[in-house]
Amino acid sequence: MMLTVWCVLILACGSFVVYEWFAFRAATVRNVASLASVIGANCIAGLEFEDRKGVNEILSSLQHEPHVEKALVFGVNKELAGLYIRQGGASEVQRRPSDSESPTFKNGTLIYRHAILHDKAKLGELWLIVDLKAFNEQV
Repeated sequence: MMLTVWCVLILACGSFVVYEWFAFRAATVRNVASLASVIGANCIAGLEFEDRKGVNEILSSLQHEPHVEKALVFGVNKELAGLYIRQGGASEVQRRPSDSESPTFKNGTLIYRHAILHDKAKLGELWLIVDLKAFNEQV
């Protein structure tokens, strides 16, 4: 009887942790999508006028987002138009965006790609690389 109680308790706790992990990932993607939408909209003028300084100023506002490790803005020609790296973060930069649009979870980070559009024309792409340490803090 006691063994059954322990098995049920372990299964219940395990299912709770799995549910929390998937719920956290879904909430993180929603939050990052909202952030990317705002940052991307603010980068439109900088991309249209090829103003790298303006794009970098917009990206510097991400310093107030503690889990954003990097943000990269690529122009329509896939050249780097803006870059933000969190202070103390690794300085390696991926130079060429892939064609994948879906969020990618890799090595404890979320890589979120957001197309920057103006009048239905693609001006570029914003990449946000976010660490997932918040899950450890939550659990």
